[in-house]
Amino acid sequence: MMMTTTTIFHGHDVVVDDDEEEEEIAQLVEDANRLRSTLRQLQESSAKQIAKLEEQREQEQMMAQRLQQRLQEQQDYEQIKRELR
Repeated sequence: MMMTTTTIFHGHDVVVDDDEEEEEIAQLVEDANRLRSTLRQLQESSAKQIAKLEEQREQEQMMAQRLQQRLQEQQDYEQIKRELR
């Protein structure tokens, strides 16, 4: 059964077919669900990417510490060589 509804919208009468309104609502619900799914996927992807970058940063910090240690050892070695001369 097709019904129509008259609504006042910004001072104007608007005639809306109930079937069309239900279809539009169904489409909006579908769109909202699709957007939620996309958002969830983006959040998961972003979280994985952040974790990967944090791990990479940690590895680079460890490498920098090892290089600093080697540099310090080299400077100590050079100092000992100078003192032995």
